[in-house]
Amino acid sequence: MKSSLLKATLFIQLYMRNTIIILIFILLISILFSSCQSEVKTDYVPFCPKPVLNSFIVAGSPISAHISLAVGFEENLPISYDSAIVSLFIDDIFTCNMTLKADGVYETEIIANENTKYTITADLLGFERVSGSTHIPAITEIYDFQHINVAGIDNEGYSYPGIKFTFKNDLSQRNYYDSRIYMRESELISFINPVYISDSVLLNEGTPLTIFSDKIIQNIPEYRMQLNYTTGITGYNNFIGSHTELFPFIFEFRSLSEEFYNYTKQLYLYETGRFPEFGIGSNITYPMYSNVENGYGIVAGYSFCITDTIRPSY
Repeated sequence: MKSSLLKATLFIQLYMRNTIIILIFILLISILFSSCQSEVKTDYVPFCPKPVLNSFIVAGSPISAHISLAVGFEENLPISYDSAIVSLFIDDIFTCNMTLKADGVYETEIIANENTKYTITADLLGFERVSGSTHIPAITEIYDFQHINVAGIDNEGYSYPGIKFTFKNDLSQRNYYDSRIYMRESELISFINPVYISDSVLLNEGTPLTIFSDKIIQNIPEYRMQLNYTTGITGYNNFIGSHTELFPFIFEFRSLSEEFYNYTKQLYLYETGRFPEFGIGSNITYPMYSNVENGYGIVAGYSFCITDTIRPSY
């Protein structure tokens, strides 16, 4: 009898202790996941709307511009501006007023030329005139183009290809360039990113981009550059081992305006600060580059030369 009572007492004590532990656990969970709400006051400075003028001018193509308004997040205003007077100046001479097409896009049938200065102005009701200028440089031809089937081996043991080309550098001025490889796979044309940059001029830029200036080659009349790339598709066979598959491509070499160079480099920094790589990225914020007076935006451009379709094979 005493043994039964003792067992019952122990059972009740154990039950009560477990119950108390469970209640304490539930209470802690409730406290942990509960929150209170309170109004947080912020010193928000109202944003004054400001015009935005954007135009990328490419030699050989019609000139267009987009006009919009930059507004605060709390305002519900249309972004595009359809009632501006947009004017085009060529080498500082008024040429024409641009025609509204749709959604803030203004166009002209005038074809942009190389080695020419372009200025676009926009008059918006209630704002000062906004304007931006850029000089489209002369086309820089390339020669001695060479495709390298195996330019190196990546970290996974696959070979990657590369190209070499030579261009003349105008020693009378500061020059800015960009290289583009466009892969043609069936009917699809896609831009190929560079990999394993080894060229000293590209490395000097400090970004993984193919855009560069002649800062460290400004006294060199011609320069031979190597650009490594990958198609993103790998394979294996007994003759060449692990390798990157090759596809037809075209190569474009651009001569940039100074504004286009500055904008592209600053855009990379802006995106890096806005979307940093977790763990190693920078949390520094960078402003966007703008050459528009009395507003925001960019007026810039480039000329280019382009190869025929190149069909590499192993």
